[in-house]
Amino acid sequence: MAGPLRGLVANPGLIATFGGAALALGIPGLHGAELFSPGSPPWRLLAGVLLQAVNMVGSLTVPLSMLITGAQLGALKVRGGALGPLAGTLLARLLVSPLAVIGLGLFAQRLGFRPPSSTRLVIYLIASMPVAVNCSIFTERFGGDGALAARAIFYSTLLSAATSPAFLFLAERYDL
Repeated sequence: MAGPLRGLVANPGLIATFGGAALALGIPGLHGAELFSPGSPPWRLLAGVLLQAVNMVGSLTVPLSMLITGAQLGALKVRGGALGPLAGTLLARLLVSPLAVIGLGLFAQRLGFRPPSSTRLVIYLIASMPVAVNCSIFTERFGGDGALAARAIFYSTLLSAATSPAFLFLAERYDL
């Protein structure tokens, strides 16, 4: 198998996703309380313990991402870094992305597909969110500009305090 394709197929996240989907489909109720109920077979108890361990490790993802991003921000000079790529990232994430999603929503409405208002607002909210905190981890992992990612996370989070409510206000006001 070629290098990039092999890297994609051998990706631990992808393997875990398919493994989790297979378990969920193969063993209904695997996440439920019946795993620890009296009289459960030993394999269900073992599955419950393993799932709790995986859940505990998985719950570390966001806090660790925040620590890594904080460390990257702490290592940055107060003034420095190219403004162009950062401005482009912020513009794309906080303005272009939400406007594109609103445009797609209006196009879908013209085609006769109009989801409930709450669904549309959630979609618009997600589209207007800042750069995800795990972006810096992926950037470091794949050899990108970690400093740019850290700045983008920081500034997009700061600016989204104004842009996200503005987009939601517009969506509600004009019934988009």
